[in-house]
Amino acid sequence: MSKKIMRILFLVCLISLTVNSQTLDKDSSRSDKAKTILRLAQEAIYQNAKMGTIKTIQVKSSGTSVMDSTNRIEGESQPRLSSVKQTIDENILLEFDDKISRTTTSFSANKNPIENFTKIEGVLNGDKFSFKTDLISDGKRIDMNAIFNSPFMSESMKKQMKEAQEKAKPTKESFQKSVLTELFPILLNMNWMKDKKFIYIGKAEAGEKRADILEIETDTGRQTRYFFDEKTHLLLMITDEISKDEKSSKTTTYFDDYQLFDGLLVAKKVNREIESSLENMELEVMGKKRKMSSKSKMVSETLIKEFNINPTFKPDAFTVKESQ
Repeated sequence: MSKKIMRILFLVCLISLTVNSQTLDKDSSRSDKAKTILRLAQEAIYQNAKMGTIKTIQVKSSGTSVMDSTNRIEGESQPRLSSVKQTIDENILLEFDDKISRTTTSFSANKNPIENFTKIEGVLNGDKFSFKTDLISDGKRIDMNAIFNSPFMSESMKKQMKEAQEKAKPTKESFQKSVLTELFPILLNMNWMKDKKFIYIGKAEAGEKRADILEIETDTGRQTRYFFDEKTHLLLMITDEISKDEKSSKTTTYFDDYQLFDGLLVAKKVNREIESSLENMELEVMGKKRKMSSKSKMVSETLIKEFNINPTFKPDAFTVKESQ
């Protein structure tokens, strides 16, 4: 199904949901219907493979992303505009469920990729976890400690940067959750979603195309919906919306070009759009406290290059290294 059709599905689902909600509110079997749809989706993707026999997987992907952002800082007459283009390579190794290795390397589109890149390595092995980031600019590794110790940077700015860096570091739990969430649309492994409750909320229609919509039930204000093709039962799209305080974001992920990999039907092409905004965040600029508002939009396309079921990994594949 084309991306255009999926966009139409997303738009018209609002009409369908309005109609369906009249009966769904009184229907106590929404959870059971969601389980049926998920079971059919599992049957659709597990063509010549059996879920219970999968012990290890490897996923290699590559993609491109473009992020455009607008920042408005109090006291400045013109907004600050930026556009960042990157290519991204990723390699995920998984040994169910507590051994994970993910390496993500991103390259700036307008610089020599051999001498300018960011490499992020996370390794989980049972209770042990390591996370390492290497920033390479013009062939040299950037030492963040040296930046924090720079005499030319104000103490308040150093503090803000350190706090942002610490906040960005994942924990063992958040790392595992992020990888399994990323792999869930491929394997539809419900063991990874035991803390989630899916409910059926309606259908989206576009001409002869129809999709069943499932939503993860939550009271946190976050809304995550899954769109499954009514006929093929393949996952077409996921929408995820979050709004908290001054922050909001909306992510739409499209799945297309399903192909067989090791007996499993996998969406080879994944397109994603992320729109986010931040209002009136306080920060310090040149020794003065100012408020900043920002809006950004990122568009990315990822292609699955390799997907292997039950590969044999090297002995050091999940060796936990010192975090940086």
